[in-house]
Order: sequence, then structure tokens, then C-alpha cells
Amino acid sequence: MNTTKSPDDRLESEQAMDPSVYAIKDQLIVDVRPLTDREAVAEGWHLGGRIVLALVLNNGVVIYPACDPEGNDVGTLFAKTRTGEAFYLGA
Repeated sequence: MNTTKSPDDRLESEQAMDPSVYAIKDQLIVDVRPLTDREAVAEGWHLGGRIVLALVLNNGVVIYPACDPEGNDVGTLFAKTRTGEAFYLGA
């Protein structure tokens, strides 16, 4: 099965993206660190000893997981290696 997208498919996908995606598109991760208590409190979260990882991009954007779109609590980032091995970063 060929999953390679044509230039037209990629353009259509990019046009459908939320504009906020461009704050992270083509940026580099320059640091991976624990979310600070101050950052957690700003979201209304109490970490209670949980370690939540934050990804810091070269443009200063900080990405961290939430359990839902409303940000009701911390969450977990899921990822896969190039070989398909799954792993996660989070509480």
C-alpha cells in the first residue's frame, strides 16, 4: 500500500490545518524538560508529584500534553519510532 501523498494531497492537507499549527510547523525541538509548577498552575493543574514533559521549540513555543481539548488535566504524548515501536511521554 502506497501512503506517499502527492503534492496536491499535501497542499490540501496544509490548507485544512488550523492556523495555530504554523506555530510548530518546521520548528525544531531544542529542549525536553519537566513542566514547571508555574506552568501547571497557569493551566489550573495540580501536578501532585507527576512529571509532565514539555517540548520546547526553537521559536520559544512550549508544547505539553493535556487529557482533553479543554485542558482539564495533564495528559500523555504518544509517539512511534520510524520502525513502528510505540512509546509515550507523560504522567
